[in-house]
Amino acid sequence: MTPAPAARRPQDGLAWHEQLSVSVPLWTRLPDETAIKRICRNHLIRLYRDNDVDTACTVSFFASDAFNKFYLATTKHRKGLMRVSLPVYPAHKTRGEVATLRWVRKNSSIPVPRVLAFDDTNSNELGFEWILTEFMPGEPAERVWWTMSRERKEALVRRLASYQAELARAATTQAFDTIGTLIAVDCIKEFPARSWTPLKVRFDRLVAPEVFLGSRLKLKGPRGPYRSSQEWFTGTLSMIIQVQNNIIGQTTGDRKFDRLCAETTRTIAEKLLRVLPKVFPGHDLQTDTHGHNTAEQTYLHHDNLNLQNILLDEKGAVSGILNWEFVSALPLWTSARLPQFLRDNQGWAEVNYNRTVETPEYKNRAMTRSTKAMPSMTLRKESLLKVYMYEAVLSCASWWFLEGICRWADAIEAGTVIKDGTVQSWMEF
Repeated sequence: MTPAPAARRPQDGLAWHEQLSVSVPLWTRLPDETAIKRICRNHLIRLYRDNDVDTACTVSFFASDAFNKFYLATTKHRKGLMRVSLPVYPAHKTRGEVATLRWVRKNSSIPVPRVLAFDDTNSNELGFEWILTEFMPGEPAERVWWTMSRERKEALVRRLASYQAELARAATTQAFDTIGTLIAVDCIKEFPARSWTPLKVRFDRLVAPEVFLGSRLKLKGPRGPYRSSQEWFTGTLSMIIQVQNNIIGQTTGDRKFDRLCAETTRTIAEKLLRVLPKVFPGHDLQTDTHGHNTAEQTYLHHDNLNLQNILLDEKGAVSGILNWEFVSALPLWTSARLPQFLRDNQGWAEVNYNRTVETPEYKNRAMTRSTKAMPSMTLRKESLLKVYMYEAVLSCASWWFLEGICRWADAIEAGTVIKDGTVQSWMEF
């Protein structure tokens, strides 16, 4: 019989390495593969009661990312993927992802991993939070992107746009009007393969790196759920200002550059706070026919849709969409932002190889297709301005972007951010 685990601190196993504006998570101890094997075997055997699973179970390291380590659990007939997570946001991150995956499976046709079991505490033999899911078939799109024809790429963009539209329609049906992360009302932690488990969710605090990196969980201030974009960004910027104030207060004489970075970042964050009402002018909170305030419409927005998180089958069809750990209900205007694989160098910018250069016009067509799929959403100037503010808030703590963000905020204040009928991004300043 496995002894009861000793009580641990909520963030036991996690340390942060701070360098300028970057907080890098570190593992102070590694997950025990013997414990992982025992957990996976016990759940796989119990969940599949049809004798289809051999009692033998092997576990091997599969992959890792900034906050997680993945292990492939293999039995005779089945595969499962266990993700062991650093306690960057104890309980909330795991609960949020499990509820989100369950909600997406129930309310859309998007192929996402089925959650088999999870533990949102570290009070277990592993000492970390974990999620066990079915293993998704397919290979990452990044392995085949450069060999895909333009027609296949466009078909992939259309498919992803249709998924986004499904999420928006489902959110509209269920009257999503809050910015935050979903959590399930029930406390079920294991989901048998042949049982029907009802799902009721509610909005909880927002789980996102900008609210937990480094020492931010110790800071005071609202963490959601939020009722408007302005409330959301006010909370995020206020947290950034607190972080910079702490750096300034703790900086010694031999770290003048760190102090300069913090003072500059604080100035930019304060400037963004001042111009928020110009970008989100009071209409965030609408008034219904009875004169009551109602919040803006939201939907589940996957903001980490890179080619590695898109799985394709042998025919090029989407077989899986991965990495839902920070997917939350965000305002509908965020749909005007291109998916990550259309924003960066993964598929569309010029590269130093003999590959087809994807033109800006092609990106615009893809963006138009994506946005047309959304209900009551067009590429309006105000939506793009909001998107650029979102990106500026996320980037204002990075030293490399401060000058452009500062000039962009000045342009908003001066009313010159729209040039020749086009909303300019802070990256253009």
